[in-house]
Amino acid sequence: MFRRSAHQFPTTAALALAAATLALVACGCNSSAAPGGTRKVSVRYDVTGSFTGCTVFYITRKDDVTADEVNAGGQVLDEDVTLPWSTTFDVTVDTMHPFNTQIDAVCSAQDDATVNASITIDGTVADTDTQSGQNVSAGAAQTVTTGN
Repeated sequence: MFRRSAHQFPTTAALALAAATLALVACGCNSSAAPGGTRKVSVRYDVTGSFTGCTVFYITRKDDVTADEVNAGGQVLDEDVTLPWSTTFDVTVDTMHPFNTQIDAVCSAQDDATVNASITIDGTVADTDTQSGQNVSAGAAQTVTTGN
């Protein structure tokens, strides 16, 4: 007899959290800045669409680091939100410490609806994703370096 483990099939939320954690670790970064150079950037995450609400997973600056300090990594947050939703924060990077932005909006409804997740860096949209259906996940990601 075959018994299915509860841990065998991860939930969408668990998959999104795993993807966000992986983004913190993986980084293929190029930089044209001089060694020792830093760059402070403004990051904005937006989730819009016709869903009433979604669960949003995103990476932000660590709580114990100010916006003017180089941020080595980030922290993953999740929130149940109503749409539209956005958050903004500043982060400082250097050549040795890029910052991996990522947002995932996981949404469900009885009828088809649309969700858009986007990342804006210093006023320019860096990545965006739109998904439609009853159970969807829209995600965007961008690595911030001193050169982009």
